[in-house]
Amino acid sequence: MTDQLNHDLDREAFVFDSVETDAVLSDIASEMSLLGCLLAPGAATANVAALHQAAELVRPVDFYRPANRIIWERLAAMADRGLPIELPALNAELRTAGDLDRVQGTPYLLHLQEQGLTHANATYFAKMVADVAMRRRMYQTSISIGQIARTGKGDMMALVEEADAQWGQVHATDTAAADGVEHFGEDMMADLIDDLASDEDPMGIPTGYADLDALLNGFHPGELIVVAARPGVGKTTLGLNVATHAAKHGHRSLFVSLEMNRKEIGHRILSAQTSVPFFTIRNKMLKEPDWARLASRREEIASWPLIVSHNPAITFPQVKAEIRRQARKGLKIAVVDYLQLLQDPDSKSADSREREVALMTRGLKVLAQQLEIPIVVLCQLNRDSAKREDKRPHVHELRESGAVEQDANVVLLIHREDVYDKESPRSGEADLIVGKSRNGPMSDVTVAFQGHYSRFVDMAPGV
Repeated sequence: MTDQLNHDLDREAFVFDSVETDAVLSDIASEMSLLGCLLAPGAATANVAALHQAAELVRPVDFYRPANRIIWERLAAMADRGLPIELPALNAELRTAGDLDRVQGTPYLLHLQEQGLTHANATYFAKMVADVAMRRRMYQTSISIGQIARTGKGDMMALVEEADAQWGQVHATDTAAADGVEHFGEDMMADLIDDLASDEDPMGIPTGYADLDALLNGFHPGELIVVAARPGVGKTTLGLNVATHAAKHGHRSLFVSLEMNRKEIGHRILSAQTSVPFFTIRNKMLKEPDWARLASRREEIASWPLIVSHNPAITFPQVKAEIRRQARKGLKIAVVDYLQLLQDPDSKSADSREREVALMTRGLKVLAQQLEIPIVVLCQLNRDSAKREDKRPHVHELRESGAVEQDANVVLLIHREDVYDKESPRSGEADLIVGKSRNGPMSDVTVAFQGHYSRFVDMAPGV
C-alpha cells in the first residue's frame, strides 16, 4: 500500500537523466519527516511555531515531491489564518480546496504523521530539505549554462553575463527574505533595532567631498547614482575622482571608461593625486620636482584596490558581467563613464534608443541591489540648459530617457559658470547640485574645480 502510494506520487516529480542522479538530488524521506513533525498529534500550537521556524529555512519550491509541496503550502496558509496545525483540519482544508485527491487522500496524510517524531525536529528536517534543494538548483543551473554554451547565439560576453546571472541565483540565501517577501514581525523588528543600536558607521562609500558626504552620508549599497553634466563640464573627472577616493580608503573600486584609454586614465589619476599638471604629464614635460612628486606617491597609489576598464567597444552585458566578476572579489563601488556610449546588442525588445537606455538604467539599478553596492553612472544632459540664459541644469534635462531620473536614487548635476562666462566672478568654482535624493535632502554643494590637475576638491575653509 505504502509503496504503491509513493510510486503514484512520484510520477509527478521532476525528471533527471538517471535514477542515480535522481537519488542524489531528492530526499523524499526528509520531506515526509518534516511534514510529519508538523502534524504531531496533540500539539497544534507548538506545530504552528515549528512551521514558522522551518519556513525560515525552506520554501515551497524546495519540495521535490509535488504532493509534499501542496501540503506544505496548505499548512502555511492555515498558520497564517490562525487555524490549528493538525491532521483533521489539514484534511478538511485540502478537501475544500479540491487538493485532497492530488495528494492521494487521507491515507497519505496518515502515513506522513507516522513519519514524524515531534515538532521539535522540524527545523532539522527543514535544513535537510533545503540543502538537497540547493544541490538540485546547482545541477539544474549547470545544465542550463551548458545549453547556453552549446546553443547560445549573439555576443559572447552577453552569453557569459546570462550564465553568470543564472549561477548568481544559486548563491542567493534560501530564505523567505531572499525572495524579497518577509513578514514585518518581531524578527525584522529585532534586526532593525539591533542595527540602530550598533556602533557601525552609517556612512556609505565616501565621495571625497566633505559637504557632499555630510548631505548624502556617502553613496550607499544598492543605490544607482547618476552624475550628469553637459560635455566639458567635468563629469568624467568627478567620476574618476570618486572611484579613486574610494580606493584610496581601501574600498575595491571599478572605473569603466568607454572614451579614455589606459594611458589617459592613468595620467588623470597621477595628476589628481600628485598635483603635477595634467598637461605636463600628458606631454612628457616633467621636470625634477615633478618626478620627485610622482616618485613619492608611486608605491602608495599602486597599492590601491582600483580596477580600470578601458575597452571603448564594451557592451552593456559585458559591463554587467565585469561588475559581477569584480563583486565576487569584494567590489564596493562601480563607476560607468558614460551611459550614452553604452550599447545593448541584446535589447531586442527596445523599439527606440530611449527604450534601450531605459532598459540599461533599470538593469544597473537591479544589479546594484543584487550585489549590494552603489553603482555610479555618468550621463550627458541635453542642450536645453545651454540654450537658456540661466545655464543651471535641471534633472529633466537628462539625455535620451526619463527613466534615468526614475531609476536613480540620487541625481547629481554639475554646474560651472565659467564654462559659459570666462569672466565669471565664480571662476574655478563648481556646484554639485543634488537634484534628486530618494533618502535625503536636495541641496547644492560648492567645490573647487582644478582642471589643470584633473580634479574637484573641497573649497578652502572660509571661502
